[in-house]
Amino acid sequence: AGQALPPAGGGASEGGPPPPRGAHPVARRDSPRVLKPFPGAARDVLEQAEYFEILRLHPDRRAAKGRPSGRVFHEWLIRGRAKITDSAERRALIEALYRSIDANPGEAAKCFRPRHGLHAVKGDRTVDVVLCFECLTLRGHGAIPGEQTHGYLTADAQPLFDALLKKHALAKHSGD
Repeated sequence: AGQALPPAGGGASEGGPPPPRGAHPVARRDSPRVLKPFPGAARDVLEQAEYFEILRLHPDRRAAKGRPSGRVFHEWLIRGRAKITDSAERRALIEALYRSIDANPGEAAKCFRPRHGLHAVKGDRTVDVVLCFECLTLRGHGAIPGEQTHGYLTADAQPLFDALLKKHALAKHSGD
């Protein structure tokens, strides 16, 4: 028995008809603010991943120094990771992320102390996302091969991310 997750809201679940077969049902996917960190096929990788993980990261970059590469996610120490196989959980997570990105007009602090990450693989494409809900910034990796993308978000998606971390026994440690 899993913990109930906060609703992602919006999309076809708000009383409208279901999206047509083959359509991209994820809300806000084509928003200009979402396209900035996830251009081209990056959204398809996130939405249709064959392998999808949520990661809990240590917010201090120094904690990753000297650690084996399998314990580091784009310069941040991995405190835990869980494969997300439930399609409803994935969709809720991605919709919450897109809504959060779409809602931020470009405001952020400069701290970048991420505690959350996503890792998605579809075929030979990988998209990784490092998220800091404290400064409202995200960094994307793999959306454009060899380049890092950036975006802004609101803290609105954090409760869902935290609920999934808790559900998969990756809850925050004291000091986070």
